[in-house]
Amino acid sequence: WNCNGILIDTCTNKGAVESKDWCAGGIVAAMHAGNGQTAVVSNCTNEGTVVAKNGSYAGIVGCLWGYSSADSCTNTVAITGGAGICHTDENEVSVTNCQDLSVAS
Repeated sequence: WNCNGILIDTCTNKGAVESKDWCAGGIVAAMHAGNGQTAVVSNCTNEGTVVAKNGSYAGIVGCLWGYSSADSCTNTVAITGGAGICHTDENEVSVTNCQDLSVAS
């Protein structure tokens, strides 16, 4: 849950991901970093379907919170009802140089 100092780099998911609750992601389910800390997912690709029964799901990071970031990531599959790159509702997160190559529905 608290991912202070973590770097997830150059990963690819090709399988289906399903959560029976919430927070599902093709690369990371949930990522949070405290103030002054970092948690980064970069250069990752999702090629698999992702769904969460109770919401908050995306191709790369299902729930991106705190001072976390996604950089240079790519989602290639339509995430029906979810987000292509990440789901977040916080101002402190950063999403840069990412691509959603699907058509989200």
